Formats: sequence, C-alpha cells, structure tokens
Amino acid sequence: MKAKFVFENIERLRNIDASNPAFNIINSDIFGDLLDVGTKKALGYLPLGTIQKYGDKKAERDLIEWAKEQGLKYKKILGGSTAIGALYIWDEQMLMGILKKYKDVLKKAGVPTDDTEDYVDFIEHILVHEPEYPEAYKVIGKTFNDKRFR
Repeated sequence: MKAKFVFENIERLRNIDASNPAFNIINSDIFGDLLDVGTKKALGYLPLGTIQKYGDKKAERDLIEWAKEQGLKYKKILGGSTAIGALYIWDEQMLMGILKKYKDVLKKAGVPTDDTEDYVDFIEHILVHEPEYPEAYKVIGKTFNDKRFR
C-alpha cells in the first residue's frame, strides 16, 4: 500500500499542473532531475527552494520515500553551494562505477572516489574549476548525465 501511495505522489510530481502559478513551461520536467536517477543517470539534485516552489509541502518527503523504495541513496544538504540547501539522490552502483572508471582523473582534482557520499559532499561544497581540471569537470557532468558531457 505504501509503495502505491508514494508512486502516485511521484507521478503527481512528474506531471506538474500547468495551472499552478509557480509553473514554468521551461521547468515542467523539473523533478526529472531526481526521478531519472537509477535509470538515466547516476546522480541528481535539486535545490530545496526549487522543490518547494514547484512541488508542494509533501514533495520533499515523497522524493525521499521514493528514493528509499528504489534502493537509492539520498542526502539533504543544508547550505552548501545552493545556500538554501539541496536534496541529492544517487544510485550507489552507477555512481561508484563512474568514480572507479575515472578515478585517476578525479584524484588529480582532489575529488574523493572511494565513497559516494564523500563525493556528493565534495561536489556540493567545492567547485572543480573547468579551466584547471577540464577532464574532472567533464566526469562530474557525466555523473549527472549532463548532455554537454556525454
């Protein structure tokens, strides 16, 4: 019963109501950044303010419950680069696979590669500069399945 409840709530987030005054057609798939984790990407995040603006009071809780049911890891980070905080969701195996494959490149930039949560904390709080570490920057983009780095 609980799984069905969470699934229905997640479907609600996938199909944002265009009549909502906060709706923005450009961001109509805004929750896809998190909901695509485990199928299309290893890692996703959304600022907490975005979740609140485009979701509802239950959206954050529903996303965390969905992540748990999917066997995904999650972490709510307050402050950090988004100032207001962000919710990160990741697929442990997918992300670790990328970290292992590109370990040497990431290590040169000081990016942790032995623990996925350490990696998430690092990228939330420390910027890897593209001009200084272009290959590491690309790998970080790959973890999010950013189309610029495929």
